[in-house]
Amino acid sequence: MLMCAAKTDLVWRSFLKNRRKGFRALYEKYYDALLSYAISKLKQMDLAENAVAEIFIKLYTYDRLDEVEQPENWMFTIARNYCLGYVSKENNRKQINDQLFSNASHVQDAQADHLIDKEILHHQIQHALSEINQEIWKMDTQGFNNQEIASRTGISEKTVANRKTEIRKVIRDMYLKINREE
Repeated sequence: MLMCAAKTDLVWRSFLKNRRKGFRALYEKYYDALLSYAISKLKQMDLAENAVAEIFIKLYTYDRLDEVEQPENWMFTIARNYCLGYVSKENNRKQINDQLFSNASHVQDAQADHLIDKEILHHQIQHALSEINQEIWKMDTQGFNNQEIASRTGISEKTVANRKTEIRKVIRDMYLKINREE
């Protein structure tokens, strides 16, 4: 275990020193493990490959890499969040489709519009929030408390509470905007 941790540390430091040169070693070290993880969650090779590509893009473009204390855990957290987000979106789409098409002859236009508005609102929220605020919002809606969110994101509980207040304001403002447009 110590050898593996030392190699991870060496690969990570190399990547931090020069992203372009260090990326290949990082990619080679983690690609198979991240792909296996993504396959286990997404159940399809093409989806898993896309997930791993997104993970490495995020890794390469992340601005605060020097703040990451446990790179391996961080990468698998990114993988988990990506997979959860994908599964959640697919479940939402399936649920909406099931609701719309299971009793298509009985669905009222207003109900369909409401479901579409809800999906639009969800999509707009995701684009309006920073990645960290999206992560906080997802954990909050999944029932995590501020302390749990803080430990998972690496930010203080007070910051989590403040960000949740900001997130609620963004969501409320978007909801009001959509309702005014009707």
